Amino acid sequence: MSLSDFACKNAKPKDKPYRLADGDGLNLVRNNGSKLWQLRYRYLRRNILSFGKYPLVSLLDARGKRDDAKRLLIAGINPSTKRKEEKTAAITEARTTFALVAEEYVTRMRATASAASPAPRGSPLPTVGPMATTMPTD
Repeated sequence: MSLSDFACKNAKPKDKPYRLADGDGLNLVRNNGSKLWQLRYRYLRRNILSFGKYPLVSLLDARGKRDDAKRLLIAGINPSTKRKEEKTAAITEARTTFALVAEEYVTRMRATASAASPAPRGSPLPTVGPMATTMPTD
């Protein structure tokens, strides 16, 4: 039996956390006053993939994300691993972007420097760049 938006809105807190099943592994978990979307699936072992809080992620959006995750499973890809890889790629891209922005900033500062105060020779980016782009992401 699938959930309705009415049932999601009216899920009241109980003594213990509980789940409202929508189908195909999608659950609305009522826990500590919040309502969270979770997908339970098996890929070599049992896994749980979270989609967000209920009012922010609607029932229709959660079903769409469930369908996307199921398509990945059919293709033999773990949705949780794919999400982690995308997050790592975004962080790496941001680091690369920082190095490019820093280099552009240094070149602009050199161009606008007056003749009275000459800009230092050489690029500081080889010194600063690797240190700034390999900072821990914890």
